[in-house]
Amino acid sequence: MDYKISSTLNEIMKTKIIFLALVILISVNLVSSFGVSSPYWKGNPLKMARGETRIVNLNLQNNVGDQDVTVKVEIEEGHEIVSLSRDTYRVRAKSLDTMVPVKVKIPVNASEEGYRVIINFHTVAPGEEGTVSFGKAMQVGFMVFPTEEIAETPQLKLNPWIIGIMIVIIIIIVIVIIIIILKKKKKESEQQKNQKNKQIPQTNKV
Repeated sequence: MDYKISSTLNEIMKTKIIFLALVILISVNLVSSFGVSSPYWKGNPLKMARGETRIVNLNLQNNVGDQDVTVKVEIEEGHEIVSLSRDTYRVRAKSLDTMVPVKVKIPVNASEEGYRVIINFHTVAPGEEGTVSFGKAMQVGFMVFPTEEIAETPQLKLNPWIIGIMIVIIIIIVIVIIIIILKKKKKESEQQKNQKNKQIPQTNKV
């Protein structure tokens, strides 16, 4: 009886060990199959004018293996100046061009000490995006420093040709309106004249 219980326990332990080994193997494979590149890093900070907003594209790559990878993106530091339009990306196998746009908005009264930005990238189980994570896989970090410049409010600049065309169109519209008004007044004047002529009594000849 004890032998049977011991044998059953051994089988359960073996099953757990095999399952754990498979999970670790899958995790290692997913982690090692993608990479992240950034135009900014510790020794190359992002410098922006105060009040400026900019989009920084982080590049996800999956050039190892033949399987797609689902990656979850999370902001660890820098919530006050950075934001994401979405937090989950599917990176195709053999691809090098999956972009993660990160919106960076620096306040006008930004601190001269700058802001630290850290963004983590986790692999998640296929088909269960955002629910099962295999741990921190990649991390991108850089500093954002404000310059002495103040970002100008973008102004609409029109081509001189466009301005000229618009002026001509406006002149034509004004002329057409004037012509319509004059024709209408002329017509009203003729109608009034006709009505007066009808009201004058005709004299009978003897």
